[in-house]
Amino acid sequence: MASSQILLNEVKLYENNSEREQMEDMSELFAVLNALEYLEKIFSRDYISNEEYKIECFKLLDLYKVAIRLVHARD
Repeated sequence: MASSQILLNEVKLYENNSEREQMEDMSELFAVLNALEYLEKIFSRDYISNEEYKIECFKLLDLYKVAIRLVHARD
């Protein structure tokens, strides 16, 4: 019973606003990388055209550039 109660305790990902913002920035970067991975997957399976791939890839790469700058700015 005591061990299951320990498992239900809340885990804090951050201690202050600065850490919270850094966690949010890293999660945004992770989301963009996941989206790029899925875009590559659907393109490699011919679910989208070259033009659609190019447009979406450029959008995601722009988001990546912003996200990576935010993550590095907090280092």
